[in-house]
Amino acid sequence: MWLRILEISAGLIVLILGVILWWPGLKYGLAFLAALAIALIILQIAYLIRTYAKGISAGRRPNLILSVLAILIAVWVLAALSFDSVYLSVYLLATGLLFAGIASAAYGTASGKIVGVLAIFITFVVFAYPQINGILALLVTPVVLLFPDFTYAEIPAALVTLALMILALEPLISGITGRRI
Repeated sequence: MWLRILEISAGLIVLILGVILWWPGLKYGLAFLAALAIALIILQIAYLIRTYAKGISAGRRPNLILSVLAILIAVWVLAALSFDSVYLSVYLLATGLLFAGIASAAYGTASGKIVGVLAIFITFVVFAYPQINGILALLVTPVVLLFPDFTYAEIPAALVTLALMILALEPLISGITGRRI
């Protein structure tokens, strides 16, 4: 029962945080990046606890290593925020998200694979952002029309937020239903 409460809590915290970060008019800055790093840490700690509760097999050890790497990168981002390196922090968070997505996709459940692949895809979009700026301008135009304060410099951080929200759906639904989906 405590594991279900943990899954639901972690999923809800990250989803609520993601909705707050997507709120129109919120400015992209150090607090925004700190919130993203904390969301990544919450998801990965919940993932580690879920894995330990189910037992560690040889096939899950690489997932644990990737989750620990994602946590370490998120902690590094929190430490680097004092140096005011916003772009470096976004790309470090995207790297942590890549590790989290690979760990989720390799977990073995259908929903883990789906959200993991989506997180990996979004991460590659963030990494390729400077090269695909024109394509993204076409895709993001509806978002810019809905949220006029949204600027193109905020797109990589917004994509990382979206990917974290997608990753949060898996433990939330798993906790609500009481089984791995």
